[in-house]
Amino acid sequence: MKEYILGISYGHHESSCCLLFSDGTVEYIREEWVSRVKNDFRFPVFSLNYLKQKYPDLEKNITAACLFEKPLKNWLGIGTKKGLSLDNYVNKLKQFKKSDIYFEKNLKRIFERTPNILYCPHHLSHLYTSEFLLKNSDPNTLNVILDAYGEGLSGAIFSGQGKKIQLLKEYKTESSFGILYSGITEWCGFNPNEDEYKVMALAGYGKPEFISFIEQNIIQFNENNLEISINSNYFNFEDSGKETIKNSFIEKFGILENDKPILEQPKILNCICSFQYVIENTVISLINKLLLTHKEITQVFLSGGLFHNSKLVGEITRKISTKTLVSPSPGDGGSSIGAAYFAALCLNKNHTNQNNNPFLGPKITDIKEYSHLFSLLKVKSTYSKILELLSADESFAVFSGYSEIGPRALLSRSICCNAKSEIALKRLNIKIKKREDFRPIAPVINKKYLYENFEFNENSIQNSFWMGQLIWPKNNIGLKDQPFYHVDKSVRAQVFDHESELHKKFIPLILQRLLNEGHIIANTSLNIAGDPMVFIPEDLYINCKRLEIKYVLQDELLYEVL
Repeated sequence: MKEYILGISYGHHESSCCLLFSDGTVEYIREEWVSRVKNDFRFPVFSLNYLKQKYPDLEKNITAACLFEKPLKNWLGIGTKKGLSLDNYVNKLKQFKKSDIYFEKNLKRIFERTPNILYCPHHLSHLYTSEFLLKNSDPNTLNVILDAYGEGLSGAIFSGQGKKIQLLKEYKTESSFGILYSGITEWCGFNPNEDEYKVMALAGYGKPEFISFIEQNIIQFNENNLEISINSNYFNFEDSGKETIKNSFIEKFGILENDKPILEQPKILNCICSFQYVIENTVISLINKLLLTHKEITQVFLSGGLFHNSKLVGEITRKISTKTLVSPSPGDGGSSIGAAYFAALCLNKNHTNQNNNPFLGPKITDIKEYSHLFSLLKVKSTYSKILELLSADESFAVFSGYSEIGPRALLSRSICCNAKSEIALKRLNIKIKKREDFRPIAPVINKKYLYENFEFNENSIQNSFWMGQLIWPKNNIGLKDQPFYHVDKSVRAQVFDHESELHKKFIPLILQRLLNEGHIIANTSLNIAGDPMVFIPEDLYINCKRLEIKYVLQDELLYEVL
């Protein structure tokens, strides 16, 4: 008899569900895909009803449901101290009513027969997500988890895997690089907990002129006890009724001039660049000290929201030779996977992951049944037509295979064009996606091209399979600038490996052929900026019409959008 274990994350950032099957298969779904609310953090009603409809025996055969954190401990973990603002306590009361404290009650609204309910500690959810997805079994694993906050902590360090893990260090909320980075994101005029990747992109435009000041006055790392100290005179880590950025920060670094483009404000850019550098240097020093102390460690797993920062991961793998891997979905949105795996371990269930890949979402619907929206293009060769589109600087959509679990499109739900054409890239970035011009679009490159042109850590190249790290071109080969280089010459590439079973199985054959023949394809997510990724053919059609995308590649067929 088939059994299911359900993992759920919600209440902070992206809500999601993960279903583990007793036969080893997995299905992951993000609430925003079906609710169509970007970064939907609510209890995943739409996702659960989707799973119930897809698997009619789910309620009968579900063994357990596990939440990704202990909700009361999490609620009490921040904003409950004495002496905070009245607005903070009002916010806490409002949060209580909407929080995952009511997890069991909400679950009973979905399932008449309530399964066993478990609660996974927040940072263990991150740890087990990495272990489950990266699937590199080794007891000598160092797990570094850093995020904004969870259950009164901003991070933790463990050694080991499975049930045999050992806590090495915990970090309190006042040491939170996640909250710090979100505060800087808001200071730059962007949305905190959403637009941090824009700040990461802007770091490349600045100069690190404030490094000494930050290291002397704001961020310190003590190698003896592994403590990270962040000066609370500059950042507010506790009171939700007040701004994260304090006056001392503004007195030193200034404020954004709203009537002036951010790229014309060097002090803002230099501040961002300097904080990015100090965070990188601190995390690298932390990992190096741990590796020096624990010489048995053979690999490092990175998880938690901070490691969405692909520049940080790239710098770590540049400077640390030990195999260092980041989860394809390191933030809270992926934590439902870790929660489900935690439950499997607790119940001694062998619900193991048979596929080491980031394509664990539902199989994308075949659009040939939607002839009123998409017309099959009658061409002698789909491959030749794609080549024609690339040569003409046209973009096309890819809607094929299985949905990606992480935040980045990986040629399953993507918009593509010729990455060697500056005209095509600008058109895709500015006109089609309507993104800020300081944000580079990622290229997909063949592993052979990677070896010939870029510096990278061979032990950690797997991160680039899901764009988890930046890479940099070699300095000694005279490689001309490519239009997909960022301003600091970094590249957030998706690397294609023709020998990888992952890529053979999940990337359309036509795109495999293009990449094998040396083409470089630009790849960005198939969605209107600010909207969730497309999920069903109707979403695809609406997005293509609004984005003025004329063609959709699915498997080996090309469709025209009517």
